[in-house]
Amino acid sequence: MKNFKSLKLKRGESNIIGSLFLILIVVVGAILVGYYVFGLISNNQAKTTMEILNENYVGGTLYLTLKNVGNALEDVNSVQVYHGNTVIGSYSSSGVTVMQPINPNPTTSSTSSLQPGQETVVQIPLSGAEPGQSVTVIVTVGSGQSENTVSQDFTLN
Repeated sequence: MKNFKSLKLKRGESNIIGSLFLILIVVVGAILVGYYVFGLISNNQAKTTMEILNENYVGGTLYLTLKNVGNALEDVNSVQVYHGNTVIGSYSSSGVTVMQPINPNPTTSSTSSLQPGQETVVQIPLSGAEPGQSVTVIVTVGSGQSENTVSQDFTLN
């Protein structure tokens, strides 16, 4: 009788363990599917990123090379150059020199919109700037409510 009773308890326990194991498999599967789906959604969203590739200071003018390294169209709204808290130069979009990634010959465009991979050279006259001076460049990109800024410090050469 004793053997029959312990055998009956083991069968009941295995049903509970099996049910818990199936629930665990379903929960883990749901987590994996959710991670995959939300990962795809976030990878397909437009990413806007502007990068300052190069800066060159020649004869009182700062030449900045900006590149759209995101995957969406990007507008260059303004560029401001600060020495300390003082603005020593600024640029607002009204036609920029756009360099195509395939064609190294620059073409003048009447828009400040850059396609992904495109570069632009912005010329900013600086007042009171001298070689060796530390400056901060702030680039404002985007449009309306989705404006972003890119900031970089460097020394004028």
